[in-house]
Amino acid sequence: MRQKAHELELAQTRQAWLNKRATIASHTGWTSTNTVPLPPGTNTMQISRDWATPLTIGAFILMATTGILMFFHADMGLNKEVHEWLGWAMVAGVGAHAVANVSSFKRYFAKPAALAIMAVFVLILAASFFIQEDKGGKGGNPGRRATMAVLNAPISDIAPLAHQTPQALLAELQKAGFVIESPNQSLISVTGPEQANQFKALAVVFR
Repeated sequence: MRQKAHELELAQTRQAWLNKRATIASHTGWTSTNTVPLPPGTNTMQISRDWATPLTIGAFILMATTGILMFFHADMGLNKEVHEWLGWAMVAGVGAHAVANVSSFKRYFAKPAALAIMAVFVLILAASFFIQEDKGGKGGNPGRRATMAVLNAPISDIAPLAHQTPQALLAELQKAGFVIESPNQSLISVTGPEQANQFKALAVVFR
């Protein structure tokens, strides 16, 4: 009985504070992002949606764009580094957005369909730690494997694919600014690991 009486008193106190906030809002134009005293028993750490949501949206745009570029091996410059380091902004934004909408967030854990969707991604994450990439040349992106095969082949072997002689292709690559001395060299030995240089060299070969 005493516990129920305490809970009823706390509920009445909270309601009184909520009524006070509503009164303040009607007279001052207060919004939920402003600082107003909260009722007893309420978590005092508030995160404003005014910055949590824009942070999430901005970080998502950055992560989605750089992620797509990396997937198609079209990233250049600092795309990869930006994706890796500013991914923390996405983590912070999503975390803040979840805290700012904690009541709505909790409801999804009571919905079987929502739990099933989240479980699928948790299982994929867990599996990713144990399934090893095939190092024998099988599997993976076939387009990327074909590209790497060309990059690792000697220029003398690539030239017939471009309908050129090895010496003519060598001259074209030198004209494009690549430091290369022999048709026995591979493209990747000239371009290095930078994908922008690799695509530039492939464009010279197959233009």
